[in-house]
Amino acid sequence: MNKKIISFVLVSALLSGTVPAVYHPDFAVHAEEVTEAETKNYNDFAYQISDNQVIIIGYAKSNLLYWSNTKSEYIYRDKEFDEAVIIPEEIEGLPVTAVGDRAFLRSAFGTVQIPDSVERIGDGAFTGCGNLTEIQFPSALTSIGNSAFSGCLSLTEVRIPDFVTELGDSIFYNCRNLKKAVLPSQTEKIPDGTFNACYALEYPDFPNNVKIIGHGAFESCWNLQNFAIPSSVVSIESSAFAGCRKNLTEITIPETVTEFGEDVFGNCPNLKTVTLPENMTKIPFAMFNSTGIEKIIIPESVQNIDYFAFALCKNLKGITILNPDCEIAVSSTGMGFTLSTGANAETAKEYFNGIIYGYENSTAQEYAEQFGFKFEALDAPPLDAGDIDGSQNIDILDVITLNKAILGKEILSEREVAAIDFNRNGVPDSEESLTLMKYIVGLTESLTA
Repeated sequence: MNKKIISFVLVSALLSGTVPAVYHPDFAVHAEEVTEAETKNYNDFAYQISDNQVIIIGYAKSNLLYWSNTKSEYIYRDKEFDEAVIIPEEIEGLPVTAVGDRAFLRSAFGTVQIPDSVERIGDGAFTGCGNLTEIQFPSALTSIGNSAFSGCLSLTEVRIPDFVTELGDSIFYNCRNLKKAVLPSQTEKIPDGTFNACYALEYPDFPNNVKIIGHGAFESCWNLQNFAIPSSVVSIESSAFAGCRKNLTEITIPETVTEFGEDVFGNCPNLKTVTLPENMTKIPFAMFNSTGIEKIIIPESVQNIDYFAFALCKNLKGITILNPDCEIAVSSTGMGFTLSTGANAETAKEYFNGIIYGYENSTAQEYAEQFGFKFEALDAPPLDAGDIDGSQNIDILDVITLNKAILGKEILSEREVAAIDFNRNGVPDSEESLTLMKYIVGLTESLTA
């Protein structure tokens, strides 16, 4: 089976709840090897000296918390811990300039004072500090490493000052109560996984000069509200906004964005309205899978719609493909997974029950006919009033089609709705059905409600 199909089935299972999602607080922490320098102790701190500078590499009361997958929370080890920690500015008369990798891993303190002499916070330095409520960044700080504050569940607000110029990946991964965060204004790329699984985050922070939104940067930010992607952005990488489940209902992608990763908006079930840039050339793999999109227009510039692009979009009623030569991916099994409502569907109709709009003799029409989908030509002439099926006769078949639409068992195209919209309310209704039946049996000579 195609690797992408396997990946999608696994992702679909994960998102639907058939495979448990486990967010581990040590995500993406890659600790560098401890140097050969002598390790010394000062009070509760372990440190090393390099180039006449002190690096804090450990803390005597770290690892007092451990993560419980069954309870999805941190559990205390039965040991005493300090509510507040003050990192010294000097040791042995030398400045403390760095907090090393994993130095305070899973410590239980509520506050930490980092001296202004610190220039670097290493990978995973404060990972899993579940009680940490506030971060004051030192004025000399220029670099924050991968996952430096991941799993800090008590953080609710954070602001990284402009003097920080290097940001690692996944810095705030799984800070699930983080509601507001501000990145340095000069940031050009929001690093991979920066706010992944920050469930409480309401609005993404887009620095003035941001060009790239990294892989999974806002993935699983469940409470993310509608927002505007700034025109400075040129690239949105894979899964950047995937899993924004609750409040994201509409999105407009500016013309400046020319590169898209896979699954960018996957599993955003309340996302209903999407406006794509006119210069977009490809709809990547699973880009809008499991969203609530109802209608979408694919610009003429799009040359390819990849596998699962709109899979599991159960509300999708109409997709307009303006490029007559657009390539629409078909799986190796010959099934139309690109438009589907179920990964295990046995018949074409179970995959998509909407209307594909395109031009006569286009690839859109070819795709629709291959899988038995309803197709409507964009250049088709208007239908005569009452003649929904285009048979050039107004008869009981038109009434049956109209009644199916009223009951939600059939979707009418805009052209078909126009043919029976006698009362001009824009939707098929019982009043129009009655008018049509009266006309057929000769009780009225006018198709006006």
